[in-house]
Amino acid sequence: MGLRFISSNASSSNGANGWNDVENNFDKLSKDEFLYRSNFAQCIGMRDLKEFALELFDALGRRRRMKVEKISKDELYELVSIRIFKYFST
Repeated sequence: MGLRFISSNASSSNGANGWNDVENNFDKLSKDEFLYRSNFAQCIGMRDLKEFALELFDALGRRRRMKVEKISKDELYELVSIRIFKYFST
Protein backbone atom coordinates (compact mmCIF):
# COMPACT_ATOMS: atom_id res chain seq x y z
CA MET A 1 0.00 0.00 0.00
CA GLY A 2 2.03 2.95 -1.25
CA LEU A 3 2.40 6.14 0.75
CA ARG A 4 0.19 4.94 3.61
CA PHE A 5 2.24 6.99 6.07
CA ILE A 6 1.50 10.21 4.22
CA SER A 7 -2.21 10.02 4.85
CA SER A 8 -1.62 9.33 8.54
CA ASN A 9 -1.61 11.98 11.20
CA ALA A 10 1.93 13.32 11.44
CA SER A 11 2.04 12.57 15.17
CA SER A 12 0.93 8.95 14.79
CA SER A 13 3.34 6.06 14.90
CA ASN A 14 2.46 5.21 11.28
CA GLY A 15 3.77 8.59 10.19
CA ALA A 16 7.04 8.18 12.04
CA ASN A 17 7.45 4.58 10.94
CA GLY A 18 6.66 5.60 7.38
CA TRP A 19 9.59 7.99 7.23
CA ASN A 20 11.81 5.39 8.89
CA ASP A 21 10.83 2.91 6.16
CA VAL A 22 11.58 5.46 3.44
CA GLU A 23 14.87 6.38 5.10
CA ASN A 24 15.89 2.71 5.32
CA ASN A 25 14.97 2.25 1.66
CA PHE A 26 17.05 5.31 0.78
CA ASP A 27 20.04 3.82 2.60
CA LYS A 28 19.66 0.54 0.69
CA LEU A 29 19.02 2.08 -2.74
CA SER A 30 21.28 5.13 -2.72
CA LYS A 31 24.62 5.34 -4.46
CA ASP A 32 27.20 7.82 -3.24
CA GLU A 33 24.58 9.21 -0.82
CA PHE A 34 22.12 10.04 -3.60
CA LEU A 35 18.88 8.37 -4.64
CA TYR A 36 18.48 8.18 -8.38
CA ARG A 37 15.16 9.05 -9.97
CA SER A 38 14.79 5.48 -11.23
CA ASN A 39 14.71 4.20 -7.62
CA PHE A 40 12.30 6.83 -6.26
CA ALA A 41 9.17 4.65 -6.60
CA GLN A 42 10.68 1.76 -4.72
CA CYS A 43 12.08 4.06 -2.06
CA ILE A 44 8.72 5.64 -1.19
CA GLY A 45 6.78 2.38 -1.35
CA MET A 46 5.23 2.80 -4.80
CA ARG A 47 7.01 0.00 -6.62
CA ASP A 48 3.76 -1.04 -8.36
CA LEU A 49 3.09 2.55 -9.46
CA LYS A 50 6.51 3.41 -10.83
CA GLU A 51 5.31 5.62 -13.68
CA PHE A 52 3.12 7.63 -11.32
CA ALA A 53 5.96 7.95 -8.82
CA LEU A 54 8.32 9.20 -11.54
CA GLU A 55 5.75 11.81 -12.60
CA LEU A 56 5.40 12.80 -8.95
CA PHE A 57 9.19 13.09 -8.63
CA ASP A 58 9.32 15.30 -11.72
CA ALA A 59 6.34 17.44 -10.66
CA LEU A 60 7.77 18.02 -7.20
CA GLY A 61 11.10 18.87 -8.76
CA ARG A 62 9.51 21.41 -11.07
CA ARG A 63 7.88 23.10 -8.08
CA ARG A 64 11.37 23.56 -6.66
CA ARG A 65 12.69 24.57 -10.08
CA MET A 66 15.00 21.59 -10.23
CA LYS A 67 15.51 19.10 -13.02
CA VAL A 68 17.65 16.38 -11.55
CA GLU A 69 18.23 12.68 -11.83
CA LYS A 70 19.22 12.20 -8.20
CA ILE A 71 18.41 13.65 -4.78
CA SER A 72 20.00 13.63 -1.35
CA LYS A 73 18.33 12.22 1.77
CA ASP A 74 17.55 15.77 2.95
CA GLU A 75 15.87 16.57 -0.37
CA LEU A 76 13.92 13.32 -0.21
CA TYR A 77 12.77 14.13 3.30
CA GLU A 78 11.57 17.54 2.17
CA LEU A 79 9.71 16.07 -0.80
CA VAL A 80 8.10 13.31 1.22
CA SER A 81 7.29 15.09 4.45
CA ILE A 82 6.32 18.50 3.17
CA ARG A 83 5.45 18.39 -0.51
CA ILE A 84 3.69 15.04 -0.85
CA PHE A 85 1.85 15.48 2.46
CA LYS A 86 0.31 18.72 1.13
CA TYR A 87 -0.90 16.95 -2.03
CA PHE A 88 -2.52 14.05 -0.21
CA SER A 89 -3.93 15.92 2.79
CA THR A 90 -6.48 17.88 0.74
